[in-house]
Formats: sequence, structure tokens, C-alpha cells
Amino acid sequence: MQYGSYTNKNISCVTFEFTDVIVAPIYNAGLLGAFGGYIGGSGDWTDVPTAMDWSIGNTVPLSLTRTDNMVFSTNTGSWLNPLDWKERLRITKDGNVGIGTTSPISLLDLVSDSHTTITLSTYSSTATDDKARVNLRRARGTMAVPSALLSGDDIGAIFSFGYGTNGWGNEGTGINFVAAENWTDTAHGSYLSFETIANGTDTSRTVMKIDQSGNVGIGTKAPETMLHIASNTNSELTISNHTVSEGSAFIGRRTQGTMSAPGAVLEGDTLVSFEGQGWGVTGLAADTSGMNVEAEENFTDLAQGTRITFTTVANETTGQVERMRIDNAGNVGIGTNSPKAKLDVWGGIKITPCSTCMGSCSSAEDAGKIWFDSNSNHFYGCVGDGGWKQLDM
Repeated sequence: MQYGSYTNKNISCVTFEFTDVIVAPIYNAGLLGAFGGYIGGSGDWTDVPTAMDWSIGNTVPLSLTRTDNMVFSTNTGSWLNPLDWKERLRITKDGNVGIGTTSPISLLDLVSDSHTTITLSTYSSTATDDKARVNLRRARGTMAVPSALLSGDDIGAIFSFGYGTNGWGNEGTGINFVAAENWTDTAHGSYLSFETIANGTDTSRTVMKIDQSGNVGIGTKAPETMLHIASNTNSELTISNHTVSEGSAFIGRRTQGTMSAPGAVLEGDTLVSFEGQGWGVTGLAADTSGMNVEAEENFTDLAQGTRITFTTVANETTGQVERMRIDNAGNVGIGTNSPKAKLDVWGGIKITPCSTCMGSCSSAEDAGKIWFDSNSNHFYGCVGDGGWKQLDM
């Protein structure tokens, strides 16, 4: 075996031609017998080493300080200049790995003075199986004897923390992945919890949840529908549209059958509802006041008649009652569900008396107006350019 030797200050080196590796044990008497060492190498060697690009050891090359850790370093200039050696990675005696830091605080700690980025790349022609991904796994018990998760256990989390005046915050903004049931090999119910921190506070709180059924709760941890918005102040939903030709729209759709095999809706099917519910003594009302859009016939691609019904709940009752409807022909029924004219009222009609409500009555556009004069106690009707005429005798 051919080898060479090299000595410089506190460094003694042995090189092997066929490995291009340098082994350098270090002894520094000035540090009371502190020993250190490293293994280094380069892609270009001669019988006497003239350069070294990388090192692995418990110290950085040419450093007189040893550590209890494994240090990975690279050289940015002259290998004989201590300032040109830069530590790149460290494994502590506790097993923590630090990249960009000499004191990692977790199993993997990445630190940078600029941006810190992790890139995962996959090159594959397979549609689904081969992909870049991050897996977060959790078990109860120990690594040697794992056990099943219980309902409410955190499975994993992705959080961000910021530096305050004197240190890092104890709580952050992020996403929690949580078990929604006691787990078995065939039951893995889980939900996502999204957390933020309000201005002027340092405590995170759940602002949105996607539960195990796919229901989304904003402001509530117990969503009862696919989208459930709750607030201790005002619960508002804003839809904005910034275009020239169209406005914002809320569209409700309904089919018979299933999502994968939809079927035509039938007469009487509700297509969409807008309802208001209130809290009683022990819970929310079952029946509500609101507006329904309903099918007025069995639907085909060429026949899709609809009606709109309006409901309220009378005082001292809890039952929903239809009060008004607009049928497929545009007839409005008040108190009747089968209007026979543009306005069909089942019951009385009241016109509030007024002494100043006469208004204009000088053209055909004014014809048909009716008002009750509170001074004369008479009804008047507008006959267009013929003026107002008293209707009662």
C-alpha cells in the first residue's frame, strides 16, 4: 500500500493513493489534552496532499476545538485557511441533525440567514403511485411496541412560528391532523383543524375544521352541514364578482339519484332553500321561515317549470306555513297555493289611508293606481289622462 504523510502545526495526516482520503487525528496540548479528528477528501490528489474539499469528524479542519458531535464541512477556498472551512451539517450526540446550525433543537433542524426551502422532486410516468410526498405518522406506545391511536389524538401537524421581542412564540399558525375515532386496522377516521393567532394575542385557536364527513366548519368545531359558518358577532358570507357583464350569483342544484348517476327531479322537489333558524330554550328550531325554489313539474331537458314559495312560523307555534308563492306562470298567490291571476289573495286587502299619496295621474302609464284619501274617506282610482275618479259611492 502506497501512502504519504503530511504534518502542519497540530495536524498529522496520512493519505492513501487509491482512496483519495485524508485521516487527520488532532492533539492540542493547549486545551489540556483535547483530542479531535476528521476524515477529508478531494477529487485531485498527488503523493503529497495539496487540497481538501470536504471533511467529516468531530471538528472542522484546522480548528483547535473538538466537539461531542459529528461535523460535516466543506472548503470554499484554501484548505489550509481555517476561515475557508464552513460547517454544513452536524449530528449531535443526542441524534439531532442540524443543517445551517451548530445547535439543532429537534431531530432535523434547518436554519438559514435567507430563505429555507425543502424541495422534493419525483420523475415518474405512473399516474398515482409515484409522487413527491411528506408522510406524518403517529402511534401510541413505543417504537418497539406501538399501539392504536385514540379519538382526539394528534396525528401530525404543520405549523409556523415567528420571533417576537425576545424569543420564539410558544404557539403558531398551522394545520393539525387529528384522529376522530379510536383507530383499528380498518377504522382510521380523522379530521383537519386549521389554527391562527389573533392580533394582540399569543394563543392559537381553531378557525376552520374539515371533519371526518367532509363538513367544513368556519368558526365552529362541530359543523352540521357541508359548510357551516358560526360567529359570536355577525356571520356574513360575501360573494364578489368584478366583471363588466355579470354579477355575483348563488346557485343551488338538485338531482334525483346520485352524483355519479343523476336523475331528473320530480314535481314538488325542492331545488334550493334559504331559511332562518333561531335558538329556543334548549336548541335550534326544527321548522324555519324562508324561501324555497321548487320543481313545478317532472323535469326533462325541455321542461323545467319552477315555483317559489315563502314560509313563516306564526307566533306561539313551531309549524312552518306557506304564506306566498310565485307559480310557473308568474302568478302571485297570497294565502293560496294555486293563484289564478297575476295577484290572487285569499283574505282581505287593506290600503292604508293617506292624504298626500295621490301622486301623478296624467298619462296611460299612471292608469290603475288606487289610493284611499284619509281626509274624504273615499277610494280613488287613476284612469290615466282622465285623472282621479272616486271609486265608492
